[in-house]
Amino acid sequence: MDERSEEMHVLHEDMHFDTVKRVRRRRRNSLWARKTRRLRHWIKEHKALSVLIGIVLFLLLILLLWLLWLWMHLNEVERFDLDLDDRPPYYGGQNILLVGLDCDAEAPVSDSLRHCNPDEGTDLSDLEHASATGNRSDVIMVLHVSEDGSKAQLVSIPRDSYVEVKGHGRTKINAAFSYGGPSLLAHTVEQATGLYINHMAVVDFHGFKGISNAIGGVQVYVKDEITVPGTGQVAWPQGWQTIKGEDALTYVRTRYGLPRGDFDRVQRHQNFLRAVMQRTQSMAVLANPLAVTRLVGEVTGNLAVDSGFKNSEILDLTFAGLQLRMDDISYATVPYEGSAMVDGASVVLLKEKEMRELFDAIAHDRFISYVNDHPVETLPADQDVD
Repeated sequence: MDERSEEMHVLHEDMHFDTVKRVRRRRRNSLWARKTRRLRHWIKEHKALSVLIGIVLFLLLILLLWLLWLWMHLNEVERFDLDLDDRPPYYGGQNILLVGLDCDAEAPVSDSLRHCNPDEGTDLSDLEHASATGNRSDVIMVLHVSEDGSKAQLVSIPRDSYVEVKGHGRTKINAAFSYGGPSLLAHTVEQATGLYINHMAVVDFHGFKGISNAIGGVQVYVKDEITVPGTGQVAWPQGWQTIKGEDALTYVRTRYGLPRGDFDRVQRHQNFLRAVMQRTQSMAVLANPLAVTRLVGEVTGNLAVDSGFKNSEILDLTFAGLQLRMDDISYATVPYEGSAMVDGASVVLLKEKEMRELFDAIAHDRFISYVNDHPVETLPADQDVD
C-alpha cells in the first residue's frame, strides 16, 4: 500500500470512529436514554420501594390475565334466543328470570338435542329446540336489582302455579318450559306478573354440587329432624349442617318430610342461595383466587343465558351483587291461596291480583314499603327455615 493510500485509510477510519462517537453521543443524550438513566438511578436509590412496585405490577398482570380468562370463560356460556311479544312496560333496574332445571329420576334418558340424565344433569346446549323430555323447570325465580344497584329482591314462583300459558290454556307454570322452552316460560312469567324481563338465565341443578364444593360448603340450619317417609331413617338431623356436593343437591331437592311440602322446598332454594351469598362474600372465598376460579368454572359450566345478555352486563351484575350487604337482599314468594286438585293434578292457586301488585312495587323499587303494608311471605331467619 503506497503512502497516499495509507493516509486515506487512516482518514477513513478516523471518520468512521467520529461517526460512531456521534451516534453514541446522540443515543446517550436521547430522551429515552435520559429517562432510563434516571430510572436506573432512582431504582438504585430506592431499592425496597422498587421491589414493592415490581410486586404490585406483577400482581396487576396476574389480575389482568385472570380477568381475560374470566372473559373467555363467559364466552363459553351457552346462549339461547328469546322471542317475546306483547310485553309489559319497563320501569328500570334489571329483572332476571332465573330457572333451575332438574332431571326426573323416573324419566328415561332422552336422545334429543337437550338430554336429561339424572346422573349427569341437563344438556344446556340447545334450549330453544327439542322437547323437554325428562326436564323440569323446578326452580322459577325473578331477581330484581334496583335502578341504583343498592337493593335486590329474589322472588320465587312455585313450579306448580296454575297460570295461563299461551296456546295451552291454564296449566302449571313449569309446563311452559316443556311446551315452548325459555321463550314461552319468559312470556308466561311476564303475562302473569306484569313485570318486564330483561334477561333469563337457566342453571342445571347439578351445578349446585360443584358450586358448594368450590366454596368449601355452606352452612344451613335444619329446624326439626327430618326422616325418610316409610322408613323412619333420619335424613336430616336437627341443627347446623355444612353441606356440599351430593348433600347440597339433596337439600335443594328435598320436599318429602317438610311440613308444607313444595312451599318449604321453595324456601330451601332461597335459603341455599342465601347461604351461598354469605359464604361467597366472606373473605375465606374472596381472598382465595383458586376458590374464586373454581366457583366461576362451576357456575359458567352449568349456565345458559339469553343471547342478549352481554358478558359486560353479567360481570356488572356479579360485582354489584358482591358489593351488596346481606340485609340489602330480600327473598320472597309470590302470594298464593294454597294447593288444590285440578283435572286430577295438584296445582298452586295464586292470588293473581296481589301478585301483580307485588311485582309492580318491585318494578318501581318500592318493595320494602309494600311488604311493610301487605302480607307477603318472606324468607325467615336462618334458624327458622324448615
